[in-house]
Formats: sequence, structure tokens, C-alpha cells
Amino acid sequence: PDAAGVHKMLLEGLRPTLFLAQLPNLLAGSISITHGVAGSSRTLMGEEVAGAEAVRVAARRVAAGTSPVALTGAAMTSDRPELLLLYGFGGHLHAGPWAPLPARQGMVLGSVAAFLTLEPEGANAAPLARLVAIETSQGRPEGRVARLRALLDRVGHEAELVISTASGAPAATADELAALPRAPDLFTADLFGHSAEAAFPAGLALATYAIAEGRARRVLVTGCGQWRGEAAAILEAV
Repeated sequence: PDAAGVHKMLLEGLRPTLFLAQLPNLLAGSISITHGVAGSSRTLMGEEVAGAEAVRVAARRVAAGTSPVALTGAAMTSDRPELLLLYGFGGHLHAGPWAPLPARQGMVLGSVAAFLTLEPEGANAAPLARLVAIETSQGRPEGRVARLRALLDRVGHEAELVISTASGAPAATADELAALPRAPDLFTADLFGHSAEAAFPAGLALATYAIAEGRARRVLVTGCGQWRGEAAAILEAV
């Protein structure tokens, strides 16, 4: 449809169950309409691990043959007073001059959107990288070092490049760095701030770009939620 037709579809075509408290669901519905998605969609929201879990679920569906192609990712707008208020009252925001990770004593939020197209090997599109493995976990904060180490053992942590999506929250960031076999080469929060659900997909996008540009042949991406949720993924050159 033309622009007027798309605008009409956005105004009238969204499911009536959507409301403003479900902005991720609204985003998914808008993408489905504008791109003419004929299959199903899933919305995961709430914490950092939701972005990683969305990619994991999509990858599993593509690998199983139930989805010939999947678009997955997340977006966050940090310039939201209620978000800053909630994190601020909890003492989770960095105060004072900008500082790089892991020197921060709190989070510096950023507005980020990152989406990935997943297809099985042998598809028509030229692949940028291969998602070898992705695993997620979640539980009580005091066990996250052991859980993240277990994820690293499952995906394999041998990589030329390590990208961390650490939030900057002191306890969670310290636990993520303690679990890693070596210091990360890059922190996504140093580039564009921490972006909650969008942080891990953004890390995967950077890893894909690094591989496509020939900067590395194998990349490890890790994540540890500000409150809960851990993730690890390995990407490699095709």
C-alpha cells in the first residue's frame, strides 16, 4: 500500500487488546503490519533478558524449520521521565561525569533499536554471520556468576572478540566480568548507553558487523541483567 494506506492500517489494523502499557507489543504489531508479516509474532518484555530470549526463541524456530525467516530485536527510548524516576529512586543511575565501564557506579541509559533477520543456512539471502549458539538463564541475583559461567561452557567461550552488554549496575556488571574468561574488548554501554531489552540484540548486531567487516571470525556476546537474567551467544564467519 501507499503511505496513506499504511497510515490507515496502523490506525485501524492493530489488535484491540493493545494499550500503551504494552509498548513492545505495539512495536511488534506495527512492524508486522508495515512489513506484511504473514506468520505469527511473539512479544517478550520486562527485563534485559527478554531481548536475548526473543533472539533465542527465533533462532530455535528457524533451526527447527517452523519459521523460514524471523525478524527479532528490541528498542528502547531512554528519554522517559518515568523510567529515569524509577531507576533514580532505586539508586541505579550513574551520577557525576561520564565514566567508562566498569568504572561506573550506576547505569547510563541510551536510546537504542536493534533488529536481526534470522534465516536457515542455504537461504537465498547472503549471510553476514552464523549464529552458532545462544543460551539464556535467569534466577536469583546471588547465583548469576555460576549461571553465566554455565552458559559460557554451553556455547563455548573461545573467541577473537568479546562484546559485553553489561548494564553498568555495579553488582551485575561485576558479576558478568567475574564470569568471563578474559576482559571484554568492547562494552556496548560505552558506545550508546545501556538499553535494557535492546542491549543484547545490539551486541549481536555489533558482533555481526565486526564479522561482516572482517574484524573477527568468531565473536562472543555476553549479557547480565541489572536485576536478573543472563545470556551468552557465539557468532562466527560463514
